[in-house]
Amino acid sequence: MVRNMRSINQDRISSVSNWQPELYVRFEAYRTRAARDLLAHIPLDDVEYAVDLGCGPGNSTVLLAERWPKARIVGVDNSSSMLDRASRTYPQFKWTKADLAQFQPDATPDLIFANASLQWAQDHARLLQRLSALLRKGGVLAFQVPYPMQQPVAEVYLRLINSDRWRHYPPPDDRQGTNRVCQDSWKIEKYGYENPRSSSGRERSRQPGRWDGKD
Repeated sequence: MVRNMRSINQDRISSVSNWQPELYVRFEAYRTRAARDLLAHIPLDDVEYAVDLGCGPGNSTVLLAERWPKARIVGVDNSSSMLDRASRTYPQFKWTKADLAQFQPDATPDLIFANASLQWAQDHARLLQRLSALLRKGGVLAFQVPYPMQQPVAEVYLRLINSDRWRHYPPPDDRQGTNRVCQDSWKIEKYGYENPRSSSGRERSRQPGRWDGKD
């Protein structure tokens, strides 16, 4: 039974690209709100080339076009179904299928925008270093990842998977991802990639420190 559960977990991890756009856009207003919040923190006045990394059906990509209407914008996702929906809804943009951790832009971006996508990747420390190196001087890497441990349902969820009935099975991939994000959040703050708001709720900024991807 344990072996079967591990197999199921691997299937879940490998099926991240099998999104259902119609289901996704049913909650588009809610999903887009986080993208708008992230966009509001970007201090760039002029953008010539922007990459929406993990663009999904294009709901975040169109926000970039509204902010910088003259920019060349490329939406990147590893889901064919999401990109098909995006290309039909917003044919004016370029859509590229690629793994977000391996994507190589054809020019130097002014902005890499990643709303709720980097949590699906491995080794965040090296990924952030790589993405930052792709930017032009003065460019911006803007990203946010969900932090489910801040949600009340997380307490119920953790209590369930650690109960006598379920604790003997391999943990679901999303619990592993949560732990990984929590660990990398500590690294991000340690090396200068801080949350744009302080504990008091006021905005703050800080220049990124040097980061070799190690603790």
